[in-house]
Amino acid sequence: LPILIAILTLLWVLGKNFKQRLSVFFLDKTVLLFSGIYFFYLLGLLYSHNIQYGLKDVETKLSLFIFPFLFSTFEKSDERQRNLVLNAFIYGCIFIAAICLMNALYQYLYTQYLIAQGISVWDYGINFFIKERLSVWLHPSYRAMYFVMALIIIYFQNQKTAQISFRNKYFFPFVLIIFIFLFSSKA
Repeated sequence: LPILIAILTLLWVLGKNFKQRLSVFFLDKTVLLFSGIYFFYLLGLLYSHNIQYGLKDVETKLSLFIFPFLFSTFEKSDERQRNLVLNAFIYGCIFIAAICLMNALYQYLYTQYLIAQGISVWDYGINFFIKERLSVWLHPSYRAMYFVMALIIIYFQNQKTAQISFRNKYFFPFVLIIFIFLFSSKA
């Protein structure tokens, strides 16, 4: 990730209208507020007894400054492009929910097969379908957080349109809510 952040920053510096983009940053008060948090961390270094830890902490939190700075100066996308990205996020969440379910089903059936063959294995039973055993590749709390974000996106998209499809009104929210429940997340 740090390499990608460096590449993004380099592309920003090499882009067109450097001065104009820089002035956009200083005119946007919301972005200055987010970036200001980072400057408070820098100011906190003056009072730190452990400078080594403080410098490492400031380096870790550098994204609090870099991302608002870069994204505020990029060319704004139109609503169609934003909807494409948001819909891709929703479909990605539904897709990963299907993968998690298929993986849990496979693990469950494979364990039952091994038990039927007389091979001694630990039988998690229904526990393949909850928490860490359900969520593949990512902690279930993070996965649930993404699913909650997808629910929020669906909610706001449904508020904007007069005619809501069955998929967006019932199916996607139902799937996402069930998986949030199965991840046993506090999200």
